[in-house]
Amino acid sequence: MNENNINNSILEIKRLELLKKSEKIKSIGFALVALGILSIVANIVGLGRINALLIILGFFSFLFIVSGIIVILLSSKNRKSYSEIVKNELIPFLLQSIYGDSTYSSVSFFDIQDVLDSTLLKKPDNTILEDYISGTYQGIKFISSEITLQVSSVDSSGNSFYETYFSGIWVKYKLKVNYHQILKVKHHSFSKESKLEEIFTSNLKFNKKFQIFVSPGKSIPEIVSIDIFDKLIEFEDKYKSLICFSLIDDTLYFGVNSYHDSFEFSINEKVNDSMIDKVYHELCIYKEIIELFNIEN
Repeated sequence: MNENNINNSILEIKRLELLKKSEKIKSIGFALVALGILSIVANIVGLGRINALLIILGFFSFLFIVSGIIVILLSSKNRKSYSEIVKNELIPFLLQSIYGDSTYSSVSFFDIQDVLDSTLLKKPDNTILEDYISGTYQGIKFISSEITLQVSSVDSSGNSFYETYFSGIWVKYKLKVNYHQILKVKHHSFSKESKLEEIFTSNLKFNKKFQIFVSPGKSIPEIVSIDIFDKLIEFEDKYKSLICFSLIDDTLYFGVNSYHDSFEFSINEKVNDSMIDKVYHELCIYKEIIELFNIEN
């Protein structure tokens, strides 16, 4: 707890320093914009007078406004810098306390193939990856990233744009047991599986939301316990998300589609125990997923 408090104090001091600097720069920016607007007003009032003076005044009006906007944008850079500081100092510290040996990078090294290999999601036209995490829980290694997957689309006016179909956390676990089969669990909005067999559970609420597919001639593997179906529904409610997962031999792929950016920090939010606890619980999601399953040690 003392270590946490020390981290809180250091990060809070950095936050206040950057906030003060950001507000000062922003004030200068707004002052320049205001000066530019006043110059324009003076220019308008002076119409019909000395033309050379009006031209000079008009030039400075434009210069003040452009400079002000640039300065305001520079103040937002400080805010982004703060978010990176918190990410690179707080997240590795908390990961270490939960998972022991672990790594974090705000720039993701995640390979999109680790998503496509799950055979759950279609290939995207555009991919955004950030916040790479790796660690071990109960002897099971995992890698994860926040991912946004998009496909190209065209609106009624013929304008092209990217449409997001997945935005959230993607996790790949390497299990200690090879189950020698395929299992897929996904919502009914996903397409059917032509090469796999669909099976149903005795949990009607689960059947209404999810579809389950297994290798031909196979049943649900022992990694799936009898109470997992209620747990998955509770998990979705807790994280306000849509989930999907597939087990392929000894690899478990798990997607949490929440349209929520987990690790973005506002410079206006105080660094205190409440903020630290929030991040801590968000990082617990990787072990919570493992605990959904009947993992053999």
